[in-house]
Amino acid sequence: MTINITTPLYSGTDMEMRKQCLDKELYLNAYVVTRIVYEIIKLYMLNNPPENCGVTLAQKYNIEPAKSDILLDIGYNWRTKDMSKVPAVFVQREDVGFTYPTMGQTTEISSKKGSEQRLVLNSMPVIVTCVAQKDIAIVENLAEYVKQPLLYFRKEIQSDYGIRQFKLVKVGKPQLLKEGNNNFTVELQLLITFDDGWRISRESLAIKHIGVELFDTLMTPIQSFIE
Repeated sequence: MTINITTPLYSGTDMEMRKQCLDKELYLNAYVVTRIVYEIIKLYMLNNPPENCGVTLAQKYNIEPAKSDILLDIGYNWRTKDMSKVPAVFVQREDVGFTYPTMGQTTEISSKKGSEQRLVLNSMPVIVTCVAQKDIAIVENLAEYVKQPLLYFRKEIQSDYGIRQFKLVKVGKPQLLKEGNNNFTVELQLLITFDDGWRISRESLAIKHIGVELFDTLMTPIQSFIE
């Protein structure tokens, strides 16, 4: 079975994000990474009908909400009694943790410019929640459908978006959502690690118009320069 996740159906925002990714100019932060997960799921469902993916699911996703059988959204407060359209897929991030891979977070120092390049690694779980009503088979098949691009295209996602680690950790068991009306949910848990790098510069520390001499072991000047 051949699966293709590319599509010409890009909005203006999608095109800009794609251009930034291809040009390696995308600044990754918690929201942008969450949005990347959302876009991956969206593009996969647009290009791959469930029947082509070995999934028994009558509902289809359409980029136009009025024509779509599946709601896809970045959700933070969706556990309400008045559930919106189902089946649905909600992408939601958890807390961001930080690790420091180098001493003092430093990766590069420029004494001439008085600047310092620093690096922090961000580790962030992302929860993708599939919701369906009444029939548990629908939510199980929806979770299987959504799982495929997140699991099978891990290397491509890391490469295309400059993400250090993109890992599908688990697909949870079906649970009955108490807040909804016979709504079942299945959660897919991702663990994503991405770089948080920036350049710290203080103009007052910049070294300007200072003569520097380097000497060999014989104390003979070997290089002299002025910035």
